[in-house]
Amino acid sequence: MQKMLFDEDILVALEKAANKPERTRSSFWETELEDFSFTAKGEMTGLICVGSISKKYSQIHKAAHWLLQWPYRYIVRKSQNFGECYDLAKFIAEGQERAVTLDMVRQTLGLAVIKDNLDVKGLEGINLVIGDGYGVMTSLLKLSYSETKIVTVNLTTPLLMDLVYARKAIPSLRIALPTNQVEMMDALNQNDIDVIAIQADNSKLIAEANVGLAVALHSMQEMTNSVIKSYFDLLRGNKNDRTAFYCLNRIYKQLYDGEEIKFFDFPWSLNDTVLFDEVCRWDNFEYNSRPPFWSRNPNQKQHRLVILEKLR
Repeated sequence: MQKMLFDEDILVALEKAANKPERTRSSFWETELEDFSFTAKGEMTGLICVGSISKKYSQIHKAAHWLLQWPYRYIVRKSQNFGECYDLAKFIAEGQERAVTLDMVRQTLGLAVIKDNLDVKGLEGINLVIGDGYGVMTSLLKLSYSETKIVTVNLTTPLLMDLVYARKAIPSLRIALPTNQVEMMDALNQNDIDVIAIQADNSKLIAEANVGLAVALHSMQEMTNSVIKSYFDLLRGNKNDRTAFYCLNRIYKQLYDGEEIKFFDFPWSLNDTVLFDEVCRWDNFEYNSRPPFWSRNPNQKQHRLVILEKLR
């Protein structure tokens, strides 16, 4: 029987599994991953739609990003937590040898919204990241709440990317990759495990955890409706009596095969307790290095923070 994998062995195994079929891949990801590869050593070939990882991080480039990000700082000027979150983002960027790019700022803003509207430390259980990008949210949550275990779930290749970059940001991270219920329980009970990585096809393992907070930024808009429903079912049915969920995704997106993904058609419940819900102002425009420096993104996003009604 194969033993549960840890740390470097996980990266090697995920690289080997990258080309295997995954039933949870949408048509979007089937297309995006077709001509893309990523190795356990962090070597990347091809293009993939998971955000920017600019290697230009001289002091001039860092300053340029900071200046171009002023509209985002202005939008959240009343936030009590953005400054602290941004400092964490800078720390992560240094470890990953990159600038604090727009995608990283968006994740940082998302965490600030959560902290502004929810006492995360008062939640019991693990923090769950559904579809990270370069391990940024995983790293932000771990640095913010060091005593809380993180579960991160993603398709195989994006998961490999998440783990490689999370370990760049926090080299001391101990990671486990369970593939069955027994291994999941073992990983949850091991105090020295910081991050539990789950391949998307094994997402049912989330049901074994006490999920206090779940976060999905820009990930559900690229899933099929059936997969979205399965995550909602897992969140509503996990062992914790109180699960908070922060969801930031496009209001409408059509996948490559024509399937329509609609934020307001996600399986929300009228009995969910809504803590925050609005069009995401800071995710509806972007900046560039050439004039005009800011441009509007026509694909509107909605972000919502709720305490989910539980299934009993």
